Amino acid sequence: MPARLSLGVGYRQPLGDWLATTPPEVGCLEITAEHFFDGGERTLRSLSKMYPLFVHGLGLSLGTPGRLHQPTLKQFVRVAQAANAEW
Repeated sequence: MPARLSLGVGYRQPLGDWLATTPPEVGCLEITAEHFFDGGERTLRSLSKMYPLFVHGLGLSLGTPGRLHQPTLKQFVRVAQAANAEW
């Protein structure tokens, strides 16, 4: 029997209703942290019960010289915890 195809999808709000049906092709979700800086913990907790979640940040600037922006880092940690992030 051939292996079943499973792929990861970047979560976007317009996909929410479709993802709630847990399509078998979707194996995990990538979460953009900044999309949840102003709330959405309930959505993240719900998604984490259906899929492994991986949090990706766009503005943390880990590879730049200097100190990390602490308020951004705190927001990122809050999102990663609410998502029960795998990575």
